[in-house]
Amino acid sequence: MDTSETYRRFRARLDQAAQVWRRERAICLVLRSLVWLLAAWPVYFVLDAFFHLPDSWRLVLDLLWLGTAAGLAGFALWSIYGRVTPPERIARRLESNHPELGSRLINLIQLHGDAAREGRSELTRRLADRAVARGLEEIGPADLAALVRSQAPAKAARRALWQCALVLVVLACAWPVTRAGVWRYLLPYGDHPAFAFTRLKIAEPDVDGYSVVYGEPLMVRVVHSGHRPHTVRLSYHPEGRPEETTMLDMFDQGGDRGYVQRIDRVTDNLVLTAENDSGRAVSPRRLVSVLLTPELRETRLTVTPPAYTGHQPRTQAYSLSDLRVLDGSSLRFELTSNRPLSGGRLQLVEAGQVVETVKLDPIAENTVAAEWTPTRGGIMVFSLTDIMEIESAAEWKAGLTLLEDLPPSAGTDPSKEMFCVINHPLAVRCFADDDYGISRLRIHRGINGLFAAPLSREYAGAQTHVSEALAFDFTALGAQPGDTVSVFVEAIDTAPVPQTARSGTLQLHIISEQDYNDYLRRERDMKDMEAKYLALRDEVYQLANDQRTLAEQIAQLEEALAAAPDEATREEIAAQLEELKKRQQALNASVNALADKMEHFVRETPLYDVEDSFRENLQRRADELRASARENALAMAAARNQPLPAQMRTMREAARMQAETLDPSASDKPDALAEMGETMGDLADLHEIIKDMELFQLLYQEQETITEQMQAYQNRYNLTREDQLALREMAERQRAVAAHLQGLDQKLRQDAESARENFPKAAACADGLADAIRRERLPALAESAATAMLEGQGGLSAGRSEQLRRTMESLIGEEQSAQSFGQMAGELDGYLGPSRRAGETLRQMMQSRRFRLGSSLAAEFGMGGQSGFAMASQPMNVYGGEASQFAGPQGQGRDAQAASDLLSGEDGIEAALDQVDVLDRVRASTRESEAIRVDYLHEEYREIVNEYFETITRGQPNE
Repeated sequence: MDTSETYRRFRARLDQAAQVWRRERAICLVLRSLVWLLAAWPVYFVLDAFFHLPDSWRLVLDLLWLGTAAGLAGFALWSIYGRVTPPERIARRLESNHPELGSRLINLIQLHGDAAREGRSELTRRLADRAVARGLEEIGPADLAALVRSQAPAKAARRALWQCALVLVVLACAWPVTRAGVWRYLLPYGDHPAFAFTRLKIAEPDVDGYSVVYGEPLMVRVVHSGHRPHTVRLSYHPEGRPEETTMLDMFDQGGDRGYVQRIDRVTDNLVLTAENDSGRAVSPRRLVSVLLTPELRETRLTVTPPAYTGHQPRTQAYSLSDLRVLDGSSLRFELTSNRPLSGGRLQLVEAGQVVETVKLDPIAENTVAAEWTPTRGGIMVFSLTDIMEIESAAEWKAGLTLLEDLPPSAGTDPSKEMFCVINHPLAVRCFADDDYGISRLRIHRGINGLFAAPLSREYAGAQTHVSEALAFDFTALGAQPGDTVSVFVEAIDTAPVPQTARSGTLQLHIISEQDYNDYLRRERDMKDMEAKYLALRDEVYQLANDQRTLAEQIAQLEEALAAAPDEATREEIAAQLEELKKRQQALNASVNALADKMEHFVRETPLYDVEDSFRENLQRRADELRASARENALAMAAARNQPLPAQMRTMREAARMQAETLDPSASDKPDALAEMGETMGDLADLHEIIKDMELFQLLYQEQETITEQMQAYQNRYNLTREDQLALREMAERQRAVAAHLQGLDQKLRQDAESARENFPKAAACADGLADAIRRERLPALAESAATAMLEGQGGLSAGRSEQLRRTMESLIGEEQSAQSFGQMAGELDGYLGPSRRAGETLRQMMQSRRFRLGSSLAAEFGMGGQSGFAMASQPMNVYGGEASQFAGPQGQGRDAQAASDLLSGEDGIEAALDQVDVLDRVRASTRESEAIRVDYLHEEYREIVNEYFETITRGQPNE
């Protein structure tokens, strides 16, 4: 083979070995450089964690790292494929790695070079070629590429592997720093905050793109993890305009609730971030978008009623609820939106069709308005348009109803027919109401059907409610028991075509004081009287307790003043003393009012004669209370000029003395009020016995009626269906008598035991009647008569009924004789003693029909009563001035003082009394309208009286 060709192949193998060697060197270089490239990232991360490198710096470092990596890769590729290695260098590399080659490779290369060098002789070239040929034969086909390969890449890979692992371990140990740094360098302009020991996150709003209505506020809440920041600031700016950044301090809610701040008005898309006070801890950004659709924020409505009503325009917030206005009213709507508005419209829809459209014009940046006088009702539909011609997404609807002017209403209070005691003035309230205004009120008054000219009152302005109080003094009017005073009211409204209303006629039947007392004696008893006097006693005791409490508080202030450390404390104590002075003045006023009540507590004609003996004691107690209140007031006036400690001592002593006056029992002195209550309580025990006997008399009368009616069935043996039904009804009545007799037996014994100490003779009478009821077996006899009636045995039931009647009649003759009455009267006089006169008290107590046997028995007899039953009595509205303890469905107690005040005052008819049933300490209040003078009222009533007497004394005309 040609030597040249053989050498060329040798050189190819040598070049291949050179390329393998260069590849190994490049791989080792890359592996060694990879460790440094990877180690650059911890350095980057540390730099960013400490210095929070800006986005541009991080981009430069990214590019630097990428450039270094790319340069290294390019250099490695160039070293492998582009670089030329001299054959001598690779030959020496092979000879140094394989000593068995000796220096044959380098010699061969040099010989071949010498042979190829110009200027050499032909002999020299031949010898050189022969030497090259022998050298090639010695080397043979050896794989030089395999001989050049070494373990350097593997060693470099192992070294790079554990070095890279070490770097990765370091990065893993600082994972929070690594995690933050990786994203910040991968996306240098992304939303990735730098690492900080304090980590912030915007929790509300919780998603990007959170929508806020234009102009609405936005509440932002930031939570933290890691180190708790002392201060968190909220930073926000319009999207794309970071130069308009606004920064606000956030409020710490404590605990894990985070930090909050409110952005008052959002009008652009916002970018939100939160950071701590140093700015090193920054939250991820949060994007908030704005909805530009107009929304309705507020509506104001001005309603201008028609001019005839006299009402002023009324402006108020309107919630788009159904609107009801008077026909002819003008409406002005003002709608305010969150967006700047260019206009809007109001449509009136009727039966699904738009019948009228009103344009809303802008009057302010965010407000449109329109004024409109509707002529029909329907559905109002509102819509808005902003300055960008964006229509509101919603339509707001409200109903509209046009109202007619309704007629007025008129009435009186009291409104129901009632009985009035002649010597007790009565206040009657006359009133009228209208939806838009009353122009005139006419009050008609008459006696026994004779009416005088009406009282007429005119009202200016729009008064929807008017009221006048009429004071009736029946004695001054010349009325007599049996007369009837009539009152009714007419009202005229302000409508263009006036409308009139008329009240019902109030009938006031005049009764005498005696009739009134008889009525109350039937409906009430001594237990009510006991409650009346005990209530007065409790009222006095309550004032005494209040007075003692006030004295104790003054004493406490004295102690506090003695221990006061500074002037400020003394001033505070002085202020507290002033408050106590005000309370003492109020207490004095209450004491005087209570004295007035005591003075008039017993009427001129009392319900029971025994009350006459209380009048003097009550007057004395009233004088004591007035004197005590006067002395207390004088002591307080004298104390005003004294030093503060002396003031307290004076006030405390005066308060103590007044408390002793109010409650003498606290100082072991006799209490007249307590004695009155005890007396009435003892008399109540006697009264129960008297009522028990009266009840037995009434049961006898009922039994007499049953016996008389049973005579119709005595001789009937074949009873018809109607007869059987009649007997069944009679049996129910007979059983009611039996039940009452059974209850009366038990009650007689209980009442006798209660009254035995003070009224032993009355108790003996009660025991005797109870023994007789049990001895004669009256309940069983009545029950057997009822059983015979139910069985339809007319003769037997009539006989048993007659037997029961005769037995009861014998007991009445035995136990309720005049002798028994005389014994009770004497016993009552002995109990009361010479200082208290009984008078006709015993006979007055016998009038009571308030039998306290229980509501169930009362229901069987068909008789009403709140705590028992009253026989042969119908509910009545009665006004007579008895104390309010008697107020109830049967008798309404009222204090006549208010009516007297109306009669004695200068203004007469003034104002409405809120409740005519309760007139205690009520004074007429001033109304806006002018009052009618009372002298004019008296003159009008004198004309009525004159007409009445002229009519009854005028002779009969000739026919």
